[in-house]
Amino acid sequence: MSEHDNDYLWDKSGPVDPEIQRLESLLEPYRCGNLPPLPLPKRRTWLFLPPFVLAGAVAAVVVMVSAWSVLRGMSAQTWTVSVLGGEARLGSLALSGSARLHAGEVFETGAGATARIRMPVGRLDVEPNTSLRLIESKHNQQRLSLLRGTIHARVSSPPRVFIVDTPSAVATDLGCAYTLHVDPSGDGLLRVTHGWIELEWRRRESLVPTGAVAVMRAGAGPGTPFFEDSSEAFRAALSAYDFSSGALADVLAAARPHDAVSLLNLVRNAPAPDRGAVYDTLARLVPPPAGANRSAALADDPHALDPWWPAVGIGHSPAK
Repeated sequence: MSEHDNDYLWDKSGPVDPEIQRLESLLEPYRCGNLPPLPLPKRRTWLFLPPFVLAGAVAAVVVMVSAWSVLRGMSAQTWTVSVLGGEARLGSLALSGSARLHAGEVFETGAGATARIRMPVGRLDVEPNTSLRLIESKHNQQRLSLLRGTIHARVSSPPRVFIVDTPSAVATDLGCAYTLHVDPSGDGLLRVTHGWIELEWRRRESLVPTGAVAVMRAGAGPGTPFFEDSSEAFRAALSAYDFSSGALADVLAAARPHDAVSLLNLVRNAPAPDRGAVYDTLARLVPPPAGANRSAALADDPHALDPWWPAVGIGHSPAK
């Protein structure tokens, strides 16, 4: 076979080899033309997304699930009012049974009517001739406005979740049970039966512990808390000092060791020139515990008096 004898194998230009021709004839039935391209498998597109796109998609799903959970939780923050007897109104409608109370609505009990309100953080017992408005109901804040009348609150929430606005002060629950009254003039009275309440008006704040009472005056805010077994002379002198032109000397002269709670509040709220005399009287009645700091207290340090609360038998001051 010459060097050109195998050209037939490449381009059929050389001499025909009989054996090769015979093989071609045998294989002819199995010959195929151009095959169509093989179909590619379907791609799982999300697997080929850039990492930052995948991360964004996952984050979006998490946000949507979280938002749904929050909205679901918020929608569950419902208040239910039940009239126990007498005539009551929810907005402009007479109410004799039970109904849901929504934000912005006013509920009122008539003379002789009582009601109970179930709220997400506890319950309110409502006395006759009471008017209140639900301000908002969220998982982190339950707030109402007591326009007039009397409520008895039992609250089981973390501090500062349940808040009641009144014409003379804002009452912030620090975990307790209490009675709050507002008269038609806007003056009020708070009586704490368990735990603590913080009363605030402008920059004046009072901490009211179990067993203590605080008077509130429209336009003047909360007075200094006192225990109901305080002497008449002490209570009268305290009221005169808080709300008129009474002398601090009368308050300090009538104070006894059990009135130390009142003096602790007075150190915080008295005008700066009076604080030293209040502090010194407090120190005489209940010796300063370790950690008490006169200079810090007179400089209005909110934590300067914290060591004193256990020393007067009240327990630790609630956290701010």
